[in-house]
Amino acid sequence: MKCKSIVASALLLWASAAGAESPTKDGAAIYQGSCMACHAAGVLGAPKLDVPEQWSKRQAQPLETLYSHALKGFNAMPAKGGNSSLSDDEVKRAVDHMLATVRQAASAPPPEPQPAVVTEGGASATPQAETTGTPPSGDPAATSPTVALLDHLKGGESYHVPPALEAIPHDKYGDEVRLGHKIFTETWRYARRYAGNDLTCANCHLDAGRKANSAPMWAAFGMYPTYRRKNDRNVTLEERIQDCFRFSMNGFAPALDAPEIRALTSYFHYLAKGAPVGTEMPGRGFPQVVATGQDPNPTRGGQVFKAKCAVCHGEDGSGKRVEGQKEGWQFPPLWGSESFNKGAGLHQVQTMAGFIKANMPLGQDFSLTDQEALDVAAFINLQLRPWDPRKGMLKGLFE
Repeated sequence: MKCKSIVASALLLWASAAGAESPTKDGAAIYQGSCMACHAAGVLGAPKLDVPEQWSKRQAQPLETLYSHALKGFNAMPAKGGNSSLSDDEVKRAVDHMLATVRQAASAPPPEPQPAVVTEGGASATPQAETTGTPPSGDPAATSPTVALLDHLKGGESYHVPPALEAIPHDKYGDEVRLGHKIFTETWRYARRYAGNDLTCANCHLDAGRKANSAPMWAAFGMYPTYRRKNDRNVTLEERIQDCFRFSMNGFAPALDAPEIRALTSYFHYLAKGAPVGTEMPGRGFPQVVATGQDPNPTRGGQVFKAKCAVCHGEDGSGKRVEGQKEGWQFPPLWGSESFNKGAGLHQVQTMAGFIKANMPLGQDFSLTDQEALDVAAFINLQLRPWDPRKGMLKGLFE
């Protein structure tokens, strides 16, 4: 009886403490912890807070409807943002914070026009707002040599802005582009016969292939055919897509004239509208992390992963499914049978470090130091994953 009393008292104290702490957690903190990962980068169509037009239809709905969608899940958004530990009131506070942020962004005055700058070729250009850039000076990564190098390589230019999906024409070409977008964002659904896992192209090429420094397709399209060391010859864009299916999707290469290949190249062509051909554009590929003077350390990387990556990808790297779905990922697996195989480009420490540095944690670009990016890439690289199909199972397992 005495034991039951002690346990009851302990539970009462715990509940009181939890109840006292909850109201102090404001909407901004809840958003950052449970919502920002998707809404900052537009994952699976999540509306971005800095793009007010994506919220116009949502703002026209009753507030209770928005609350209900956030609490119960809607389309690809899982219930409570995938964080079932949140109370209903906390979810509502996060929704209120997001709506207030969108209203603030919509009412902000437009930036003042910048004076024209004369380039070396004599042409006049007006600097535009950048879609990504150096973090604030208070950020520990602000002095990163990699970020400084990216700014230098950009030379003050703006990143290419691909046309909006809403502007895709309603004709045969547009139908092919829309199919390409579906394959790119839901590869496991629209190209199942070639995919060996449930990853999507957009898991690596963020914001549906639009995000700079995440191997955007608008920067890649005009650079093919090109020499590729992996193949030791010039390859076409279609051949490059074949390799993605074979290695990143751990599947099979479609025929060069397969409908999936045609649709994907049409989508890339659309994203590259207005981009130069044969010109290395700012934001192409993943940045190369500048040498730090220290070797990548997987032990330190494991600590970084646990502190900054596991919340989305899981401590075992197995990823997180969209709640209620058996296919597709909210956050993809980084190793294991459902991840990319050892022949994929990301199975290289330098390549993975560049992707991490520029894009992770999601929505917090350049928030890791160069050394942290290298360390966590080395940690991920050491984990088990499917073998390189070029080497066979036995040889691949031991390399």
